[in-house]
Amino acid sequence: MAFNGSTPTDELAVIEVGGGIFQGVGPIDTAITLLLVQVMLVQALTRVLRLLFSRIRQPCVIAEVFAGIFLGPSVLGLIPGFSTTLFPDDRMDILEVVGELGVILFLFIVGLETDVAILGRKWSKSFLISVSGISFPFALGCSVSYFLHNFVMERTDDVDWSFMLFIGIAMSITAFPILARILADLQLLDSIVGVTALSAAACEDAISWGFLALVTATVASGTSLNFLYIIISLISFALFILFPIRWGFMKLLSVLPTVEPLAFRNVESRSGAGELVTWLSLILCVFCAWFTAFIGVHSIFGAFLAGLAVPRDQGVSKKIVAQIEDIVNLLFLPLYFACSGLRTNMVTLNTWSAWLAVVLVIVAASSGKIMGVMVATHFTDHFTIRESFSIGLLMNTKGLVELIVLNIGLDVGILDTKVFTIFVIMALVTTLSTSPLLLWISPQYRQVILENGDDAITGEELEELFVQDENIHRRSRSQSQPRSLSLSQSYTQSRPDYSSIP
Repeated sequence: MAFNGSTPTDELAVIEVGGGIFQGVGPIDTAITLLLVQVMLVQALTRVLRLLFSRIRQPCVIAEVFAGIFLGPSVLGLIPGFSTTLFPDDRMDILEVVGELGVILFLFIVGLETDVAILGRKWSKSFLISVSGISFPFALGCSVSYFLHNFVMERTDDVDWSFMLFIGIAMSITAFPILARILADLQLLDSIVGVTALSAAACEDAISWGFLALVTATVASGTSLNFLYIIISLISFALFILFPIRWGFMKLLSVLPTVEPLAFRNVESRSGAGELVTWLSLILCVFCAWFTAFIGVHSIFGAFLAGLAVPRDQGVSKKIVAQIEDIVNLLFLPLYFACSGLRTNMVTLNTWSAWLAVVLVIVAASSGKIMGVMVATHFTDHFTIRESFSIGLLMNTKGLVELIVLNIGLDVGILDTKVFTIFVIMALVTTLSTSPLLLWISPQYRQVILENGDDAITGEELEELFVQDENIHRRSRSQSQPRSLSLSQSYTQSRPDYSSIP
């Protein structure tokens, strides 16, 4: 109702700005109050589910997606009025934008934590394993895309090649951050199995993101000439960020403490980089994300490039991560993955072909990934069958990165809700099954956990372990010792003997 001579338009403005209960405004009538209620619901349910899933050593992303599924049309959304009141389709934009900001910052953190020097020590083996780990599921995914297109989406036109490539990429992806967390939980970061899986997954992610950028650019371009413009712009921008901008950043770090000590604030004080350095890094992240979105490529690619551009000198990148990681992981990312769950609608899987597609996608993605990695690791690096299977199983982890890819596919119109739901189920199943299957296949890992408790080695020691591992291999080859006797196990002091396992 209008008051004090105001018009209905003025009243609406008051409501949108934030009129309160004494002006007749309900608790979720304004955009900000609805957003805050949505955030509280997602955070509360996510926290409860995290406690439950942590007991079975599952990563946080599983709880976050299940929270969204529970709040979405698959469970609570079946209650009349629940979704239309708390998660209405026409008022989800703000929640999705906040979540999108979170995933931009997350990819920035991934870029900050990516150490190209470490991966360079094993680049040849990592590249071979990653190419094999991508090729097998990619080929199977392209084949499965015909079934999804004709029988699940029930389309009569020819399969679009961008859809086929996207399905192949979605089946090939490995969730590098989730893989690292699983390895840390199992105390395998310093094992040769863990190091090989982690380095190959990082290389594989770089290749997959490159292909994904090409596919999204193709969809955004519409014509081959526009596609060419987008690719040239993206490559030129990446080179500009990774070389001149990175060089300028390094020069700034070398001069800034002398010119303006208060701006840098001594990287050791306050346990973080100086305010000016952190500010410049975040502005670079925002600018890169904006530019890649502006040219027609998803904003997360720019954020990742910005993270790579920040130098690792004086531990700056690590300390920037320390400043922003908690708020990103605890506040923003749960909203993004809850939105993925809210978009997931199990009700749409109401035909035999849909559930057949669920089984087909899970089997094709898992078998393709595991077999591809097994072939590469067994014949190029002489791992045992059990070790090769363990690495393949680890790299079959989808989780967080897969959901980002799927949301991109849904946003650009490559996927519909039904296919999106099928792939979300695949991502959850493959991620949920990784730790239990690994402990079942290789019981020695369980013994490592029991012996060492929660004192898992951190990723910061990976570079030293690479050097140790190479030195041990070099000495063992000179002494003609078998590969399986030359593995570095700095944390557990000894490597489990797989030869005694039937």
